[in-house]
Amino acid sequence: MEILEGGRRADPVTGETQPWYTHAALDEVQRWELAGKTVLEWGGGSSSLWWAGRCGQVFTIDDDLEWCAWIRAQAASRGLANLSVIHRPSNLPADDFTRVPEGCAPDIVVIDGARRIECLARAITLPRPLTVIFDNWRKGEPSFWHGGETLMAPYAGISYAQHDAYVGHEPWQTAIWRLPGDPGLVRGKRPPPRRPLLSPGWSGAEIERRFAGSPPGLAVIDEVLLGETLEALRRLGLDESLWPERPHLRSGSDVEMHHPLLDQLAAELGGRLPNLLGQANPPRGVLARRRRRDDPAEAGMRRYCAGIGVTFWLTPPRAEADDEGMIFYGVRPPRPSPGGAFESRESRPLRNGLRLANAVTAPHRENRAVIFDADLLHERSEPRASPGSESVSFTLLFGYRRPEAARAAAPIAVPAAPAWRRSAAFVRARSLA
Repeated sequence: MEILEGGRRADPVTGETQPWYTHAALDEVQRWELAGKTVLEWGGGSSSLWWAGRCGQVFTIDDDLEWCAWIRAQAASRGLANLSVIHRPSNLPADDFTRVPEGCAPDIVVIDGARRIECLARAITLPRPLTVIFDNWRKGEPSFWHGGETLMAPYAGISYAQHDAYVGHEPWQTAIWRLPGDPGLVRGKRPPPRRPLLSPGWSGAEIERRFAGSPPGLAVIDEVLLGETLEALRRLGLDESLWPERPHLRSGSDVEMHHPLLDQLAAELGGRLPNLLGQANPPRGVLARRRRRDDPAEAGMRRYCAGIGVTFWLTPPRAEADDEGMIFYGVRPPRPSPGGAFESRESRPLRNGLRLANAVTAPHRENRAVIFDADLLHERSEPRASPGSESVSFTLLFGYRRPEAARAAAPIAVPAAPAWRRSAAFVRARSLA
């Protein structure tokens, strides 16, 4: 596949420029059956031509008059009579700018132009079922996406990240939501309140004390979720409809996921840990991961572009494996490294230069949460599923990285009397529990 400037892709056979979405999102879109579908775009370009070549009707609204003329000319030269291009100045009242064109009953809405949040607010009021694509999610100017998380909280979706920084384009994300044909899911109305998700058997105050007393910030909670919550999250993590089909994304990779159950979990954690999370570290997103037994081990270290991370393990470890988990090196790199909105990888020389004697392992256990300073370098000794199954985990991210001056490197000192150890399996010099 030919890569154009800025990371756009071109078809290697026809030379056709493909929509300027992240590659993983484009892979997902190309799997869809588009014949006869109607697409509404707020913000057009080469994507308008691409959609028109595959769908029944395409309506494109753009605020750039000259750009609209270019799209029309390109459509005419290709004989795309099913593409309607509408110019609307961006200074129009919101209701006028986002008004759906007459005769347009979209199956797919694409938001990739001006006034994106107002377009998103309009999109979720449209008849269902509906698929919504939002490019440059959580990237660039906050006005592009700020407020979108609140609007989309009731709906399940995935953000497809492009971590590679191409010439003229920094890393970005394309988010896709599928809005079901459920009349209860309308703007301003959330699903009915759910039962509590967290187990009452652990103390938030005690966990906050453990985290504060364990430089540079680690704590483990066993039996963290109620039994029915554990089962619900496990089913969610294995729900094929929420995962992309590309093998390299489905297994062993973090995929940002949106779902009301995960939003409730983040809110309950903030309430149970008000000093650690709360207002100082508000929820920022959820990364989902699933892994098959035969998947190769992941190489490389990481840290997250956030303040606090909380990883939930939902499936039991293999009976023959006692060394799977998260390995923390107790080192914060001196400066941020390039990467996506959440995850950044560190170089192999840095990893090889660490003093592994200072590493601390939090072993993988079913229904366990590991709370950690997200700026710490860490890697996973990945839990692999038992035969015929898959392992599932979610990582909830809260807050933002601390200022540079506060991120001094410091090795982890394993306390002589670790009060938080909960079973004999953790009484090892390099393990934290």
